[in-house]
Parts: sequence; C-alpha cells; structure tokens
Amino acid sequence: MRNASQKLPVKFGLGQLDKPMTEAQARNWGKANMPADLAAAGFKVGVFRSDPELHGADFYRVSFGK
Repeated sequence: MRNASQKLPVKFGLGQLDKPMTEAQARNWGKANMPADLAAAGFKVGVFRSDPELHGADFYRVSFGK
C-alpha cells in the first residue's frame, strides 16, 4: 500500500535532492524553489510518486506545469 507520509528520494529535472522527503515536504520544496517567472505565468507544483515496475525505483518527482 502506498503511503504519502513515507519518506522517499525526491527527483526534479535531471537532479535529485540529498535527503528523502514526504510528499507534502516535496510539494513545499517545489513551491519554495519554483522560478519566479513560472510562478508569474501561473504554473503550479506537481508531485507524483513513481512506480518501481515502470520507473525502476520508488521516488517522488517534482515538476512545474499548468
């Protein structure tokens, strides 16, 4: 069963953060680190949890989108 409070590695772009986070922590990190021009253009933070069978590992992915 998937648990949103479980701490997992966090990936964004081509990078990965140093410490594991919960889904809420990853979302807060994304909000705090969104480039100002994207925020001004109305972009929002998206966080999804990977599927080990599809993506090869269990992690949270932070992205910005509309």
